[in-house]
Amino acid sequence: MPRLQAHDHQDKGDEDVESIASVLTTLQLNKGLPAVAKPPWQDALAAEFGVMSMQVKLGVYLKTRDERRARSWRERASKLLLSLNYQSDLQPQAVTEQHLLWGKEMRRRLGPATPRSAFNNSKAPDRVLRVGYISPDLKSHVVSMFLRGPVRDHDRSKIHVTCYSTTHLFNTDNVTEFFRTQANVFRDVSTLEADAILSLVKDDEIDILVELAGHTSGVESRLDVMAMRAAPIQVSWIGYPNTTGLDSIDYRITDGAADAEDTRQFFPEKLVRLPHTFLTFDDLPLGRDSLGVTSPTQGYIYIYIVG
Repeated sequence: MPRLQAHDHQDKGDEDVESIASVLTTLQLNKGLPAVAKPPWQDALAAEFGVMSMQVKLGVYLKTRDERRARSWRERASKLLLSLNYQSDLQPQAVTEQHLLWGKEMRRRLGPATPRSAFNNSKAPDRVLRVGYISPDLKSHVVSMFLRGPVRDHDRSKIHVTCYSTTHLFNTDNVTEFFRTQANVFRDVSTLEADAILSLVKDDEIDILVELAGHTSGVESRLDVMAMRAAPIQVSWIGYPNTTGLDSIDYRITDGAADAEDTRQFFPEKLVRLPHTFLTFDDLPLGRDSLGVTSPTQGYIYIYIVG
């Protein structure tokens, strides 16, 4: 069985490590790094930009490199975890262990999650509850068909709905517009880094943040935001058939068929079993416009497949 690796190999195309060490040597910031041969561009760079500029440029490079490596690792790891769900020769507990390993590595990389005690959301029992949904699938996607009903039918006298879309703008469509019009607040966070999304959700004073993708969409699922804890209560629902592996997700919504009462599989999330089914299918009618048909005489037959 393929296993997660906690540390990446050096990415192809990284800058030469010795060149970086050489710059640090010149800046007297090496702190014990061995001196190396001076690259030919060093004097010219120092003369043109000065020491402070070199420090800034080096810091930007290292930050960009580390972010690229982190995103690459999360993408590969999530794809691996997703694939484990479809390997019939694996025991459920073995699959869980790989998810937990991923969760521990995320915690190591990101540091401690925001403690629940740090949130100052009102505890007034009769106030409107603020629920947030974060997903890359607020578009023509099977997950959206299970979310349409709840977003549309939440009692607005009791629940305020905010949708956080991690779907890139060029992938949005009429279904995205449905959620934009039905939610109290719709936010496009597709271009934001995790810290920015974290701050946005906290500023929105979300009480319950629900992620809808798990490991199905790589970095677009934004499990990094969930790992840092953006809301006092965090939930996983609809999109992923297993644990996320994160200790910062409090609940996973499921049912007795998907997760039997006598299951021996361990989950860091507490399972909330709905009485009949955890899915609320609502078929979104697709007309010619949503399918891209501009003329009734094009002569194409369109088949729409769910699942």
